[in-house]
Amino acid sequence: MIEMRVDNLSEPNSGQEVVWLRSLDGRVLVPIEIGHTEWLSIWAEVTGERLPRPLTHDLLRTLLTHFDAEIEEVQVVDFKENIFYAELVLSSGGKQVRFDARPSDCIALALKFGAPIFMDGKIIQEVGYR
Repeated sequence: MIEMRVDNLSEPNSGQEVVWLRSLDGRVLVPIEIGHTEWLSIWAEVTGERLPRPLTHDLLRTLLTHFDAEIEEVQVVDFKENIFYAELVLSSGGKQVRFDARPSDCIALALKFGAPIFMDGKIIQEVGYR
């Protein structure tokens, strides 16, 4: 697994909403197409903007925090038929739990919790830009 960070987002209203992940060493860039709500949530975290009402990812952060759970990390684990697959790794009550989730939701939550984002090296080889 290679640690990644959010490098950039597509321009709003560009017709295609994309989050760009870059490896920490800066050598590779991976684009992931995302939905508008996820784009907005990631944008708010990256820019430090606060929206007038909480988005779904804000609600999830509040719920997880209330129940003493936190995001340990995000793992982008597979890429099949042009679809990325991810797992959200949570810790709660001293136990680690994994959930299948969309990468866009995982990335938004990772940013809200300050958790690292990892990607399988095979995915980077297949779709990464060097």
